[in-house]
Amino acid sequence: MKTQIRKTIAAIILMTPIMLFAQTRDERAPRGERIAEVLELTDDQKTQIEGIHSAQMKESLHLRNQQNELRAKLQTLRTEESADMKAINNTIDDMTALQASLMKLREESHQKVRSLLTDEQRIKFDTMRSMRRERASRRGEGYQRRGSRGPRGEK
Repeated sequence: MKTQIRKTIAAIILMTPIMLFAQTRDERAPRGERIAEVLELTDDQKTQIEGIHSAQMKESLHLRNQQNELRAKLQTLRTEESADMKAINNTIDDMTALQASLMKLREESHQKVRSLLTDEQRIKFDTMRSMRRERASRRGEGYQRRGSRGPRGEK
């Protein structure tokens, strides 16, 4: 009987942090909703921003698909018996051009959203990005893409 009670207490103690973490994750609002709340967006602003976001996602999906095709092509070129450096360099140039297009698309969308905001909202919006970077750097994460390696090659 005492052993059963000890096991139950141990299970509760071990499960409490997991349950608390899961609870806070579920209670968080999606990022877009948190931003809308912080910026105190009007319904009209929310609708316009959703339209900008949807258009950007549609365009960027096409560009990311092209990037993935080029990555596969580059991998094939790299592993051929005799590597064709001209083809490898051309593929890298194409990949770089696509990356630049994605960055320009993101910035265009960012500026469109900024143009919809009031001066007060714009100040909050502009500081949100830098605050996220600061928090990430304090945690030692940096701003890295998913699956990228850290400063020493760790994953």
